[in-house]
Amino acid sequence: MQPSLLKKIAKGEFFKLKGTETSPVWVCDYYCRSSRQYWVHKFDDMNHGKFIRGNRVVFTGFTF
Repeated sequence: MQPSLLKKIAKGEFFKLKGTETSPVWVCDYYCRSSRQYWVHKFDDMNHGKFIRGNRVVFTGFTF
């Protein structure tokens, strides 16, 4: 897994919030200009989402 900033990954790309193998997979959805945060949701549950700042370190480059 490779660390990256949330604002550097593309829309629809998969990532993890922690660098462990058992952590859930999230999907970057869109950027909200009013709150200046990204809306992300879990891969397996689209109703489980939250806003995260763009300077958050996330982990990409894994297979699941």
